[in-house]
Amino acid sequence: MINAITSGITGLILVAVPGFVANLFATSNTTVLVGVGIFLVAFAAMVFITSLQHPLSGKTVSLIVVLDALWVLTSLGIIMLQLLDVSTLGYFLIGGVAAWVALMAYLQFNAMRQLSTKE
Repeated sequence: MINAITSGITGLILVAVPGFVANLFATSNTTVLVGVGIFLVAFAAMVFITSLQHPLSGKTVSLIVVLDALWVLTSLGIIMLQLLDVSTLGYFLIGGVAAWVALMAYLQFNAMRQLSTKE
């Protein structure tokens, strides 16, 4: 549930105030930020709906873990290769979000594994 909440809040911020976020990243490109925000809101909705299912859908939880892992790997690639023209703070924020998403993936993966061993 916390993944849904944090992803949703981040997505809403990116959609509602892209100019503010763009200033933090020292970029003028708000279109990408809005696109990422829309993705995050949709992702948050999927995670929230999945969290309400009983029993949980193992396939959907696996998809969420894979999407989180892809987010982390993409973020690390962006940081290591300096693929974006953003500020140091922007790269720091990308890394911080990636660390949070990695934690979410880890916790979800472990929870999914524990559920499967109980069955």
